[in-house]
Amino acid sequence: MSARIIDGRAVARRILAETRSEIESIDMTPGLGVIMVGDDPASKVYVRKKMEAAKRIGVHFESLVFPQDTDEETIVRAVTEMNARDDIHGIVVQLPLPKGLDTDRIVRTIDPDKDVDGFHPELIRRMSQDPDCRLPGLVEGLKLLFDETGLELNGQRTVIISNSEVFSHPLKLFLERQGAGVETVRGDSPNLASALGQADLLITAVGRPGLVTGQMLKPGTVILDVGTTRVDGRVVGDVEFETASEVAGWITPVPGGVGPVTVAMLLHNVARLAKTKRRRITKNKPNAAARHRIGD
Repeated sequence: MSARIIDGRAVARRILAETRSEIESIDMTPGLGVIMVGDDPASKVYVRKKMEAAKRIGVHFESLVFPQDTDEETIVRAVTEMNARDDIHGIVVQLPLPKGLDTDRIVRTIDPDKDVDGFHPELIRRMSQDPDCRLPGLVEGLKLLFDETGLELNGQRTVIISNSEVFSHPLKLFLERQGAGVETVRGDSPNLASALGQADLLITAVGRPGLVTGQMLKPGTVILDVGTTRVDGRVVGDVEFETASEVAGWITPVPGGVGPVTVAMLLHNVARLAKTKRRRITKNKPNAAARHRIGD
């Protein structure tokens, strides 16, 4: 068996084209603010790609890059200042943050209505209560990638490899709503191999190259590889692509799989938030007759 490739770049192009059209219709320039701490190579790649894509479709982009040893209060202040800006509709704190910083606290500082990643606890709470709530960009992007296979999520035995509940919890909520059976395992779990042997769908986001090999997989597995690590000047995923692609049914490459779609969905969410704000402004703005009456 040779796996079919899920072309994330093609999916991302479609999303960005739709987003550009949406931006042209709202008479407002959406703004994205990105905060990055340290010099993690994979994070630098993602921030650059966000900037490039934003410029192509008409999203205003600003980034604040802080040294590795920046104290937590400085990061919290930067987030708070972006929360207060009317020209910034979406905020991203680029993860992972350096050790010693409280990631949960910093993410909680983001205004939930500006959190385009969708990791804020308030958004997770809304998602758990409202099936129609806005999905985190990564979750929605993964759904679009899975849709490329033509398969149904209902009944899929799914394994999520993740060391972070910030990532795995909203994804698990969404998948279970679609009828998938979901097991979450850590990258260092002794049960990893046995879990993978049963998986119809594998989603991995650990950042450990070669963590998953073809020998560990059930034939026909769909693989969505979120992991990114720079090794010898190139970006690789958690999955050993050469061996896995001989066993899997479908697989996302790294690069060119999940990454471009994540960036595209993030910008799509920025445009959505700007559109929501524009609608709110228009709704609250008194019409000419009302202004005349007020003047009287």
